[in-house]
Amino acid sequence: MWVGLASGIDRIDARRPVAREAGVLPRSGFTNAVTTLARDTSARALWIGSTTGLFCLDDSGLHGPVNVAGTSNALILSLLIDRTGVLWVGAGAGIASALPSGPGTSRNFAVRTNGLPSRLGFNIKQAPDGTVLTIAEPRVMRWNPAPGADGGGAWGELPGIKLDDGWTVGFGVDHAGTIWTMRGKDVTEHRADGSTVNHGFQWSDLGEDGRA
Repeated sequence: MWVGLASGIDRIDARRPVAREAGVLPRSGFTNAVTTLARDTSARALWIGSTTGLFCLDDSGLHGPVNVAGTSNALILSLLIDRTGVLWVGAGAGIASALPSGPGTSRNFAVRTNGLPSRLGFNIKQAPDGTVLTIAEPRVMRWNPAPGADGGGAWGELPGIKLDDGWTVGFGVDHAGTIWTMRGKDVTEHRADGSTVNHGFQWSDLGEDGRA
C-alpha cells in the first residue's frame, strides 16, 4: 500500500503491516507534499498528485512534473482512474482527463470544464454505474460523455441533489450509488428519492464507499 506524506511517498508492506519499507523515498526521488494518489494497475504505475504538480512512478522510475493541459506545476487536488482507464485530474485550475493512449507521461491531457460552474477540481468520484461525479458548489455535477472515442463531453447537474450553503470538505459515493457529503461538522446522506439524512457527526474523510 502506498501512502502520501507531507514530504513524499512511502509504501507499507502487506506482509509486515506495521513496518514501512525502508528506502522507498530515496529510490523514488520524490519528496514533495503529496495531496492524492491513484494506482494504475494495468500500466503498473502510481500517479502522484502534489502541491507542485502531477508525477508518475513506474518500473522505469519517477517522471514529471507531467504537463496537464498546459501547466506542469498545478496544485493537484484529486485523481481518479475510471473503469475505462481514463485518468481524471482535479486541479486548482479545473479538471482534465487523459485517455489511456500510452504509458506514463505519454498521455495527452485535455481540459474538461465544459458546463462546470466552478473551475476548482476539488474532488472526483465514480458511481457504481460508471458515472464520473464532482462537486461544484452548491451542485453535484456528472460528466456526460459525447459520442466518439476522443473523451469529449460536458458536465451537467445531477438532478435531485441540492447542497446547502457552505463548503463541501468530503464527498463519497457508496456501493449502492448513494452520495455522502461532509460540510463543516455534518455528514449528510443524499438518498435516491431526493431526501437527506443528516448524521450529525464528522468523519475525517469520505472514501469511494462513502465511509472513512
